[in-house]
Amino acid sequence: MIALLVLGGAALLAARFDAAGRWSRVTVWPLPVVLGSFVLSIIGCQLPGLSIERSVSMPLFSLTFLAVQVALWDARTTRALWAALGCVALSMSADIVAQWITGRSLLGGVAGSGFGIGGSQGNRNDMAAAALVLPGALATFDGVRNATLWRSAMAAAVVPVWALSLSRQAFGAWFLAVLSMTVRRNSLRATVVGVSVVVALAVAIVASVPMARSRVSETLRNGLGEREPLIVLGAQLAVQHPVTGIGPGLFGQYYLREARNGWTWRGQPLSMLGMPWVHCLPLEVACEYGAVGLLAFGGVTFVALRRAGRAAWAGDPRGRAVLGMSVAILLVGLVDLTLIKDWVRCEVWVCLGLAFGLGPSQESAPTPEA
Repeated sequence: MIALLVLGGAALLAARFDAAGRWSRVTVWPLPVVLGSFVLSIIGCQLPGLSIERSVSMPLFSLTFLAVQVALWDARTTRALWAALGCVALSMSADIVAQWITGRSLLGGVAGSGFGIGGSQGNRNDMAAAALVLPGALATFDGVRNATLWRSAMAAAVVPVWALSLSRQAFGAWFLAVLSMTVRRNSLRATVVGVSVVVALAVAIVASVPMARSRVSETLRNGLGEREPLIVLGAQLAVQHPVTGIGPGLFGQYYLREARNGWTWRGQPLSMLGMPWVHCLPLEVACEYGAVGLLAFGGVTFVALRRAGRAAWAGDPRGRAVLGMSVAILLVGLVDLTLIKDWVRCEVWVCLGLAFGLGPSQESAPTPEA
């Protein structure tokens, strides 16, 4: 982490003194706003040492917020960034396929067999990481001949991340990513046809795969299931600590305390095994960072969505990709995701950086939609 921090700092320092003066395009203010809410929450919490320990990688990953904005300065580095996101998705797909075939994941050698596996991530729901970056990965083919064919091949290659993990979060993120590539700003008919095809494909998958049908039935039958008491407890803690929250990464500590004290919801007690996060990202922010965090994250997210939306509406395919990533993260975040995980921190900062890199000062011309 120290090596990466030094390397990232050196790269950004070089960009800061860019001879062409392009650093003026970089938006910086979201960094002190978000990281400031972290600091205030840590200062006001009961276990600052533990909270710092669980937040130590946040400043490192926040550098990606600036780095991806710099990458958008040039069409070649922009395409390289999209390709890097594609490599992440494809490597995770290959990783879980190897685990399914050999019993050990390709990258980490994690044991597992059959369905419901999680690759090197361990947790099958973390396979959503690959699907959440898919809208950006699909932008690699903007302006390329037969772009639709290449995008379809990329989307198909990432299918194993949800088909083998049986993760509803991974499937939902993949579905939203594929939907994002069917939207055409200037053609309502093409958009309706594309969305209809994707929805029909999803329904066909669920109808033809017994395990998929089982997961859908389970969702319809149980709703939030075991997440419901977690969400209620998170809301209760947010009310009890309204200003700066309980502290970054500390939900698990309060969870164990309440489990030992016999806390229940509708007669359902908390498991003594512990649960480190709320399983609802907006509520996690309210619970762990309080009103200060909600204002910080909410304000930055609102501006990011507005910039990505304006870019998409203006016909910039990069805006469509970033908007697709943003919507996928927000929707999956309603039932999962947590900022105590490094991959979530990384993807959130990358997505925010891309959105702010598409701001009004961005001068590179959009690539025509293919």
